[in-house]
Amino acid sequence: MKFLKLLIILVFLVGCQKAVKKDENKTSVGENRVSFTAVGDNLMHEKLLDEAKQGNGYDFMPYYQNIKPYIQKADLSFVNQETILGGNQLGASGYPNFNTPDIMANNLNEVGFDIVNGATNHTLDKGYSAVQHSIEEFKKYSQMEYIGLYESQEDRDNVQVVAKNGLRIALLSYNQLSNNK
Repeated sequence: MKFLKLLIILVFLVGCQKAVKKDENKTSVGENRVSFTAVGDNLMHEKLLDEAKQGNGYDFMPYYQNIKPYIQKADLSFVNQETILGGNQLGASGYPNFNTPDIMANNLNEVGFDIVNGATNHTLDKGYSAVQHSIEEFKKYSQMEYIGLYESQEDRDNVQVVAKNGLRIALLSYNQLSNNK
């Protein structure tokens, strides 16, 4: 009997509620979705550099052929570029002070990565000028967001946001330490 009274009261309360107009600018949970694929450390050790060597340059594309369809299928794809692109004039190098050839930025773009992280423990392996060079290399590819390394305090303080499928996603990157500097 108590259950029946409670049910009647609930039906009455629900039935007497004022209709609320839905805000057309807002979406309910689940209406907008973004698929996301992430790849861990893109770390170019000496053996990988040797295998990618092509005459006077490098080609890293064979490393990504098996994952390229998955990267391109995702609405957003992320890679952690563990090693700095410090400039070809410094020479490619592996452990312990990495320097990845500039062509890596182009190769990551060709694979279809949308977001590239540059803040790692190897960021300063070749010094501050290498950091500046890496930023400049990734600027050449406007469809990729390069996060974690910035030209100024103002750039660093400006949170990068990617808009995709009606959603806005903040991109934050933090690094705890640097190996050498």
